[in-house]
Amino acid sequence: PQILVAEAARVERKPPQSIDAWDLVMQSVPHMWRMSTQEHTRAQELLRKAIELDGNYAHAHALLGWTYVSMFNLDTRRPIGEFTEEAIAAGARAVALDDEEPWAHLVLGLGHARRRGPVLALKHLSKSVELCPSFALGYAGLGYALACGGQPESGLQALEDAHRLSPRDPFLAIYAPTVR
Repeated sequence: PQILVAEAARVERKPPQSIDAWDLVMQSVPHMWRMSTQEHTRAQELLRKAIELDGNYAHAHALLGWTYVSMFNLDTRRPIGEFTEEAIAAGARAVALDDEEPWAHLVLGLGHARRRGPVLALKHLSKSVELCPSFALGYAGLGYALACGGQPESGLQALEDAHRLSPRDPFLAIYAPTVR
């Protein structure tokens, strides 16, 4: 019954207004999985174009936020605080547009974890995995936030869940050392 309710809610959610915006988001994805500032900058350019075409496209805002989260670890020329603010702003915009967007809650949770705000971090990261129980990256982020919030044993369990769901996920390597 929960699957049927979730699918009904998904059908009611607003799709992107522009197929061109959707196409730009799809073009950005390979750049987000390459770990370099240049690749993430290219993803950001594509995502910003998508948002120009459809400012209400929550997933585009959420993925833009993810690029800022990734830049925490990639670009040492800018303060992490700047990336944190940009990530939180993009995640907040995405959640305002669609509170059921798991990537938006992931971005907000990781942003708040970076700010050492465990209550908001855990709230959003828990919601990301509640919305998408197979979201390995959400579990990895939850593990990070739990460890930062003083609950390392629970953080290890969340990280184990992430590895179980996606054992070859390269992003899990970013969170594993922090939790352990």
